[in-house]
Amino acid sequence: MSATIAQQGAADRRFVTDVFHSLSQPLTALQCSLELALAYDQTVEDFRASIEAALANSDRLRQRLCLQRELADASDPGERSEQSLLPELLEEVRQELLPLFESGNRRLLVICPQVLVGGERQKLARAFIYLLEYLQRQLAGGGQLVLSAAEFGDRARIAIEGAPPCVCLDTEAEQIAVARRTFEAAGGAFQPGHVDGTVWQIDLPLGGK
Repeated sequence: MSATIAQQGAADRRFVTDVFHSLSQPLTALQCSLELALAYDQTVEDFRASIEAALANSDRLRQRLCLQRELADASDPGERSEQSLLPELLEEVRQELLPLFESGNRRLLVICPQVLVGGERQKLARAFIYLLEYLQRQLAGGGQLVLSAAEFGDRARIAIEGAPPCVCLDTEAEQIAVARRTFEAAGGAFQPGHVDGTVWQIDLPLGGK
């Protein structure tokens, strides 16, 4: 019991430390922008530039806060009894991300059989969106990601081909951490690709199993 409490305490302290480091830089940038905006010897153009910089930093801070909230919520399994047709779920994600991929001259393909998966649909969709947004930023223009799914025992296994390897899991991006925690909380598994050429892999429990 004491070991469990100690582990939870360590996890809480690590989370607070991560939040502090994540937010300290955009907060500092926002403060500097506002201090410049209050300078007495600024021209109108300088003042406008300072306010625009403050707005940009404020938006970055908002995005960081949203991501930290997603990280905190990702380990909550939600409604695990909910079931979704996997091809419909992945097509919904593809349509959401289509403008982003097309703007960078990239493609996102989905090859999926008609299988049911368990897990809260909204949480699973967000996890896929976070992961694929991260991966598409690593692609060169003209690159493509291919999601192919198949039944594997009592699970649906989704392979992502064309993505770059994840070299260091100790410093994995927060978007990947959101995806990992969400898939694991739903009763599945997550395996990033490595430098040996393996694909990124996601397992989700089959519906009705």
